[in-house]
This record gives sequence, structure tokens and C-alpha cells, in this order.
Amino acid sequence: MKRHILTLLTICILATPLYANLTLSGQTGLIEMPTAEILQYKENNMAYDIGKIGTTDISRYKVNLGAFKNWEFGFVGGAVPTEGVFINAKYSIMADNERFPLMLAVGFSNLTSRDLTTLYLVASKAFQNGIHAHLGFEAEFTSHEINPVIMAGLEYWVNPQFSVLGDVIGAKTQFRTNLGVRYAMNPQFSIRASWLDLTSGTRSGYTLGISFGQFL
Repeated sequence: MKRHILTLLTICILATPLYANLTLSGQTGLIEMPTAEILQYKENNMAYDIGKIGTTDISRYKVNLGAFKNWEFGFVGGAVPTEGVFINAKYSIMADNERFPLMLAVGFSNLTSRDLTTLYLVASKAFQNGIHAHLGFEAEFTSHEINPVIMAGLEYWVNPQFSVLGDVIGAKTQFRTNLGVRYAMNPQFSIRASWLDLTSGTRSGYTLGISFGQFL
């Protein structure tokens, strides 16, 4: 635990803090669900999480970069996933010019993984009352089959600094429900806590993390 805390502090010291939130898998998004939001060109974000999923202690570092217009690339590594470093990619299909735009994106998660690679399509919409709504579909590629999955999530900004968020992911009668909170210490740097799989309990646990960003 001391090593994890030192890592968190080191990242804080070395970082030049833009506000961002990353999923457990590393993409810009909610808790497990990626959203249609992507990084701007030359923007990057970084995060570090510690916690427990089931009986497994986890630590994950994540880095994303707006490498090209409408493209976000990144990677995630750490004690979990155990296969090594996974690669993520997301492409913004559409973002209209409204004050609260409707956004669409398609992406891949956990490329190079044997059983965790996914392809997803997601839509995101912000509303004037501080609610951000997200809906998407995902195909999980395992070594034996392709599993279709539905995703939905909400984030409610109580004030400009504090938000409550949650997402639901699953298929048929098996769904994972996650809840979390975020606190933006400034427009660039945030801390967060998440409670995982509140309904079924197969992956129940928690995570604590920090995230920040900067322009290159």
C-alpha cells in the first residue's frame, strides 16, 4: 500500500495538470463504460488507480493521447491486467454544433488481449441541468465466442467541482452496476472513488484514483 501511495504522489508532483476521467480499461469515460467524448488534438491524460476487484488487489496506470483529429489512442497496464499492456483506440464519428452536442464514437478496448478485446459504439449527450447521458453497445471477443453487451451510464454534476456517476453493463440477465464520485480539485486535476458490481457481486470491489491532463 505504501508503494501505491508513493506512486500516486509522484504522479501528482511530476504532472502538469487538464481535467479528464478514465475508465478502468483506460478510455475516456465513466467507470467501466467508455463515452463518446475524446481528447483534443495534442491533449493527453494520465491516471493511476488502486483497489480491489473480488479478492484481487489491483493497480493500474493509464495514458491517452489525442494523436490525430478525432482520434484518441492510449494504453493501460499494471498489476491487473496480468497479460501486460493493452492498447485502446477511439474515433469520434460525429459531434454536432449545439451548445450541448450529441456525440457518437466507435472504439476498441484491450487490443492485444487474449480474452478481453472489445469493439464498441457509444452515444453521449449533455443536458443543461448538469446531466450527461450515455448509451452504447459492445462486442466482447473471447477465445471461443463473441458476446454482445449493452452499456448505459449517467453523470450528474452537483456543482462545477463534484459529480456523481454510474454505469450498467451486461447482457440478458447478467449486469454489472457501478457507482462513483468525482471531485475536480481544479479544472485540470481530479480524484475519484468507485464501487463496482453492486448487484451481482461476482466482481464487487472498489477503486481509488487520480487523473489529470496536459497539452503537448
